[in-house]
Amino acid sequence: MTELGNKEIMSRNIKYYMTRYNKSRSDMCKALGVKYTTFCDWVNAKTYPRIDKIANLLPRRRRKRSC
Repeated sequence: MTELGNKEIMSRNIKYYMTRYNKSRSDMCKALGVKYTTFCDWVNAKTYPRIDKIANLLPRRRRKRSC
């Protein structure tokens, strides 16, 4: 069994969630404020996003309003 590095794991996770939420690479770039080529490098496991961009990748939960 091969061991995956952080870049490969991040790449798989990004692809999984893009498919799950039906988002394109362009959609993700706009939402994160990154260049298309930068995002493609993440998807292709060439580079790893900075921690602030990783935090922006996390799904946001809807807040419940209290009465």
